[in-house]
Amino acid sequence: MQAFARSLEIIPKQLADNSGMDSTDVLNSLRKCHAVKTKPEDMWIGVNVLGGRVENLYDLFVWEPELVRLNVI
Repeated sequence: MQAFARSLEIIPKQLADNSGMDSTDVLNSLRKCHAVKTKPEDMWIGVNVLGGRVENLYDLFVWEPELVRLNVI
């Protein structure tokens, strides 16, 4: 399970690289935010390529349809 989770980290890493962000910092921020989860909304933390930081994407109205997610994986 851990290996599968690590393999999915390529998605935010590639997003960060393509947007000119430091992918190592982005992955570390994501891991920290997802590990600490103090609120239920913290599950929506992701890469905001327009803002250049890790943020709550649900609040920014960035939603992903379930059908798209299932087809990608």
